Amino acid sequence: SGSLLGNSNRAAVTFADFAAPASNRVLFYNANAAPAAAIVSLAGVTQAIAGSSGASSADFVKAAAGYKTNDFAYSRKDGELTIDTQITLPKVDALCLGNKGGMGYLNGHIKRLTYYPKRLSNAQLQALTL
Repeated sequence: SGSLLGNSNRAAVTFADFAAPASNRVLFYNANAAPAAAIVSLAGVTQAIAGSSGASSADFVKAAAGYKTNDFAYSRKDGELTIDTQITLPKVDALCLGNKGGMGYLNGHIKRLTYYPKRLSNAQLQALTL
């Protein structure tokens, strides 16, 4: 379980299984034409996905996500909150900055990155992104 706050453009932060980073990961990214998003995958199956609309990959996006088994939430710069209560977390043993867990590097910038070793409340995630 944990929480992550980031402010980035065209960047990615991934907690991954070093042996299978594209299949088992907790991914936060803002890339190419896609809006900022958070994805949890286990054995290649998406467990949770949340995205932000209304921002291009060139924009800096402030977003936060909290995760633990059956408790996932994602908040973006305007406090919009997406939750999922049916997820299984992968076991992860690597932190990848600037790449999508074995799926290529991104040409972007990270202004701020803060990791919290616990699942912050939804209200805390929203307050961090306002």
